[in-house]
Amino acid sequence: MKPTAGVLLFLVLVAAGCQHPDPSQKLKPLVDKDIEMWNTGNVSEMNAIIDQHFVLHVNLQPDAEGIDGMKKVISDYSTAYPAPS
Repeated sequence: MKPTAGVLLFLVLVAAGCQHPDPSQKLKPLVDKDIEMWNTGNVSEMNAIIDQHFVLHVNLQPDAEGIDGMKKVISDYSTAYPAPS
């Protein structure tokens, strides 16, 4: 017995619907920029990856609120732990 066109169409739709886009392709550039900011202290592109309402909570330290707060945190870390030359 031959499968009908409806059954074949159903199987194709099920197979195609099971493929999900890889979120890492969208997130990788953002993570790369974040890592670069921490490694270099260059915060010029922070507005592109950090929301203005972002709050960083770290134990035993005051919260860093917004973009200016994050810039200060990264600047403080870069001063305390400079990159080796």
